[in-house]
Amino acid sequence: MVRVGAGYPAAVISSTLRRLLRPSTVALAAGLVVLTALPAAADVPETWPEPDAVGILGAVLLFVAIPVLVFVVTTLAVYAPSIARGESLTPGPPEPRRQWLGGPRRSPEELAAPDDEDSAAGGAGGSW
Repeated sequence: MVRVGAGYPAAVISSTLRRLLRPSTVALAAGLVVLTALPAAADVPETWPEPDAVGILGAVLLFVAIPVLVFVVTTLAVYAPSIARGESLTPGPPEPRRQWLGGPRRSPEELAAPDDEDSAAGGAGGSW
């Protein structure tokens, strides 16, 4: 067994066989595409009636109005629950609520200020 590069074994298929397989694979794929497309080239049966011409209004309805309606219905289906809950639709994280876990039940503005230098009231402090 021949090793190439970082110790990987060389290809199992010879280079001559590989040169023959590449074009034949492309030819096989192209042939399959042509064979599957042949039924599309068939003529319309003569017993079928001629279809009516489509007017401008029908074409606009088909190619513009219906896709816009599908877009609007999908958008409403996505956003309606959030709007009903009163959530904000602006991008970005929601504004955080003020929290003081384990602190007093009143707001921080109502807390007592320290009385003197030895007082523990008034929040964090430090000295050097």
